[in-house]
Amino acid sequence: MKLGFIILAHNQPSAIRRLAENLTKEGDRVVIHFDVAAAKSDLLAVQQIATDLPHQVQVISKVKGVWGEWSLVEAVLLSLQEFARLPEPPAYIHLMSGADLPLRPLAQLKEFLLTNPGLDFIECCDISKQSWVKGGLSKERFQYYFPVNFKTHRKLFDRLVRWHRKLKIRRRMPLGLKPNMGSQWWTLRWTTCKKVLDFSKAHPQVPRFFKSTWIPDESYFQTVIAKIIPNREIANLQLMFHHLTPTGRPYTFYNDHAEMVRKLPHFFIRKVSPQASILWDHICNLEPRRRRIPSLKLLRKTRQLIQNRIDANHKLITTVPGYHDGWYGPELKAEKRPLVLLFITDDIILPQLETITRSIAAFCWLGKPFHPKYIGMPKDALERIGMTRESAPIRDNFRQQFIHHLIASTPESQTPVAVLSMPEDQPDWYGLSLLEHVIPILVIGASLNNLHLSRALSVIRNTSPRILQKTVHIELDQVPAALINLAEDFKLWQAREIHAQSLRDSLLPEDPQAYSNT
Repeated sequence: MKLGFIILAHNQPSAIRRLAENLTKEGDRVVIHFDVAAAKSDLLAVQQIATDLPHQVQVISKVKGVWGEWSLVEAVLLSLQEFARLPEPPAYIHLMSGADLPLRPLAQLKEFLLTNPGLDFIECCDISKQSWVKGGLSKERFQYYFPVNFKTHRKLFDRLVRWHRKLKIRRRMPLGLKPNMGSQWWTLRWTTCKKVLDFSKAHPQVPRFFKSTWIPDESYFQTVIAKIIPNREIANLQLMFHHLTPTGRPYTFYNDHAEMVRKLPHFFIRKVSPQASILWDHICNLEPRRRRIPSLKLLRKTRQLIQNRIDANHKLITTVPGYHDGWYGPELKAEKRPLVLLFITDDIILPQLETITRSIAAFCWLGKPFHPKYIGMPKDALERIGMTRESAPIRDNFRQQFIHHLIASTPESQTPVAVLSMPEDQPDWYGLSLLEHVIPILVIGASLNNLHLSRALSVIRNTSPRILQKTVHIELDQVPAALINLAEDFKLWQAREIHAQSLRDSLLPEDPQAYSNT
């Protein structure tokens, strides 16, 4: 049996090469669609893969992929046409991105497919019978017109949705199609792929209809396949483990997910952070030992269990394009993990604090999450909470949820460290004061005189006396030693060998009230 793989990518050529070489070890074929808008140097690097593997890898670059638009479906259809030109197309086609990786040898995937013949592995959820979207626009994706892009014309996009609702505009699907939805990623028999290509060509009104729907990559193949393939031949299951968080963003795997990934019974995983080099090596070097081929029941059960666990840890529900008309925060439990707050009065020392914090493995640097105009956090931290630098309005509407999630999304092996610039940043002081183990530290830099110190303490005193009572003061050059001491104390605290109050006792001045009346 031969397999075919479609890889949709727009960057990271070195990761794509590593993936393509892995997928072609047994003579299988890969078509890479590389985004037209990608850097030319990246495209040349990807084309070199096809030059090095001319009989197994083909690179095309015909479409500028835009999230939420038809272009992503078009890229897949164009890739399928390349397979259709082969004298003998593969038995199955697997769709993936450049951030995905195989978890098992392809020989086991082929054995699984032979053991479960006559099935297409794709999610096809009939939204007239059950919900697939976690909230917000669902059937409206098919009923309304979406002529503008959400990201580039957000206000107009929202206005059009309101107009459709007010005017009660409803479109009808062509050919009596029933709207189905599911994940963009699938593993289909070639016979099914050929039927989709023939159907799309024979009924151009269907692609034309989906060009004005929203996020058609989550509905086009699902709807067409539900129409042309008997239901008994649709597994309604994926062979790749992936998950959308409650924010609607793909759950990203990092270095500290190695143990979880090792236990997954699935054949593929998405999506792996390009910065997670240790995890990449771990996955690629998994022992090819003989593991039991998973059953359909095991794949479904395991995925649901892990998804529930991910959602349980993903406490903040934020706005997702089109997913939520409002923003809803879940009921929160008291956060018991520690949070270190570094108060500063001059951002000039921020780079030094970042260098110090990142040099100690026990801490996770969160930057300035409470800047009034943006969320000044590192990219990886933003990805973990499913937000961007421009998500400040969401943060401000759900302050307590945001604070909770800053801690909950931090890797369990680390303690989060956040910076507050005084008096510029204005977090939810009440929410911070409710944290059981918050450790506020006023960092005294060289430029901090008595007047600056007085103003900083005055802001804290006026907004949160409870935080002020916990605040300790150390010189900038004492921060490394203080954090190292805290790291050791955290180990003891996690082992329940010391009380939480002891986490900051070693940092307190001899007179805890020495600065309280400044």
